[in-house]
Amino acid sequence: MLILGGLAAAFHGPFSNAFSIPSAQSQEALEKLQMTFPEGAALTAMAIVVAPEGHQVMEYRPQLEKAVAEMEQLDEVDMVTPPWTEMVDGLVSESGRAAIIQLNLDFGGSTPTEDQLAPITQVAEDLEAELPAGTQVSMGGEAYNIELPHFTIIEVIGLVVALVVLTVVLGSIVAAGLPLITAVTGVGIAMAVMFLLTSIFDINSTTPLLSVMLGLAVGIDYALFILSRHRDQLAQGLDPEESAGRAVGTAGSAVVFAGLTVFIALLGLGVANIPFLTVMGIFAAVTVAFAVIIALTFLPALMGFMGEKMRPKPRPEKQSQDRKAFRWWVGVTTKHPVITIVTVVVGLIALALPALGLRVSLPTPGQQLPDQPARVAYDLMSEHFGEGINGPLIVTVDIIGSTDPIGLLNSIKADIEQLDGVHQVPLATPNANVDTGMIQVVPTTGPD
Repeated sequence: MLILGGLAAAFHGPFSNAFSIPSAQSQEALEKLQMTFPEGAALTAMAIVVAPEGHQVMEYRPQLEKAVAEMEQLDEVDMVTPPWTEMVDGLVSESGRAAIIQLNLDFGGSTPTEDQLAPITQVAEDLEAELPAGTQVSMGGEAYNIELPHFTIIEVIGLVVALVVLTVVLGSIVAAGLPLITAVTGVGIAMAVMFLLTSIFDINSTTPLLSVMLGLAVGIDYALFILSRHRDQLAQGLDPEESAGRAVGTAGSAVVFAGLTVFIALLGLGVANIPFLTVMGIFAAVTVAFAVIIALTFLPALMGFMGEKMRPKPRPEKQSQDRKAFRWWVGVTTKHPVITIVTVVVGLIALALPALGLRVSLPTPGQQLPDQPARVAYDLMSEHFGEGINGPLIVTVDIIGSTDPIGLLNSIKADIEQLDGVHQVPLATPNANVDTGMIQVVPTTGPD
């Protein structure tokens, strides 16, 4: 694991935040834009500037022009669209207090990190420092909406809670620690392999999350299969080393079967033919495979190494009480099976009812903590430009056969503006070859 970790640290590549859905209409439009209108499909960012109450943002145009010029000099910036441009409407709010500076960025198709975005962020911070007190300048947009997965204190708390629960159930902190050690080891190896392969394959930034969650869950579960059998045999007086072998020989088959079932199910994510889901399923399946291997190899070695320390202390009175409690519960559920079945089914239906109101969406900055920079920009844009500004739509138009491409685009723009749910259509323009047109539509509702 240490060797793999060292290799991963030395040779890992960036994670990707891009995903595609083959044959989807939106994917076809994006691919067409990338070929015929690359600037329309570029990674974007937006700087929103909000003047203090009682002031107009264009009062500070000299400072804005300076910031725009500085942004244009950055290597990562392909194009800057200032709020006073005549090409795009709606970059200044109706109240005049807020303005948006749009940026087209180029990071070679990879997901930009916070450090890579730092030069752009610094220009925005310098602009805010030059403007009067009370002015807000915040960076948002697609590039800043990316929040790479990372470990937080929540994962640590989860492991601590698992240790406490296992200690209570097993009655030994030594026994409770083994499933956690093996689970973390399996996940660590899988993560090292994944990070190492990022230099070769395009791996989505959400992939590690599923692998870590499943790896820890099944790693603890599979270890408990074998560990419980081992402790039962030790309680019967079996030698620790022989018991470890027998535990793997008996409970190990259940671990292999359970792991194989989960492995196949995760590979089934590829049936959807969505590349990032396929990759996510493959690496999650690999993590499960490592959990099985660790449970069948590393865990028995640990059990043998711990020897007599794993032997549970005899507690005949408690065991007798536990058996009586379990027998009573089994008797209650089997005495009236129909009532038990109906009760369980009704209970499950009641628990599932809230799912009828479930709304599915992709992650947005609106779901981040209120003090996060991307969330601040998201809220400011929603407040001053409407919720739809955070989820604009792109319409592509084939205009190669038109004798009046500008007139055609303006006509389509006017038709779209009459549709329900459309807030505004700020942009309708052809590409340099005048064979494809792009129309940007801002809906009245946001992406949430």
